[in-house]
Amino acid sequence: MTALAAEPESVAHPAQRFVVVVFDGVSLGIMSFAFGVFDMAKHYGVLPELDVRVVSGEPATAVTGGGLSWYVPYDLDAILAVGLVIIPNWRDPAEPPPEPLLGTTHWALAGQLARMYPKVEVRPGQLYRPLPVARLARRAGMSRRNLDRRFREITGAAPLTWLTHQRVLRAQQLLESTRLPVEEVARRCGFSSAAALRQPFKRVTGTAPAAYRTTFATTS
Repeated sequence: MTALAAEPESVAHPAQRFVVVVFDGVSLGIMSFAFGVFDMAKHYGVLPELDVRVVSGEPATAVTGGGLSWYVPYDLDAILAVGLVIIPNWRDPAEPPPEPLLGTTHWALAGQLARMYPKVEVRPGQLYRPLPVARLARRAGMSRRNLDRRFREITGAAPLTWLTHQRVLRAQQLLESTRLPVEEVARRCGFSSAAALRQPFKRVTGTAPAAYRTTFATTS
């Protein structure tokens, strides 16, 4: 019979605390995606010591959706001394958010953030970086198989499928709003070449990048 030595009761593993900051009227769907990813990691024992909290970005914040409405119990004081602050979105890009929340945005609004706050160094989304699924699994402390299964449960797609779709969305934005060559658009969105972009782009939009630009470009 093998005996297992118990840890002394005085020894405790420090909990990791992540917070999801929401604003008044935020939809339940947007909030739950950010919250659900880490809550499932805790549920399945991948991050057993994780403490995930939903934090109000402004007074009397209520989360709504599906006929439900509930108030958020924590205020911005809860973002002090946390490991990660997640801000899923903000209701209006033109409306300044609370001061403690400045410094993050969706990649599609990176240009607008830079214009509104010229003293802030804005680094657009890093979609161009190679992101092998095996590396993502290692960073998450999971096997590739478990990452794929859990990712599908939350997003409805495999990690690589989801990432490719996000890169195509970014390519659409660049084709609409810039005159960058298609080759450069592809490179900035994580594709090795314009040829590598063409097939996934057509699968998502139904047309080739050059034809898409001709139809939807907002620049002359």
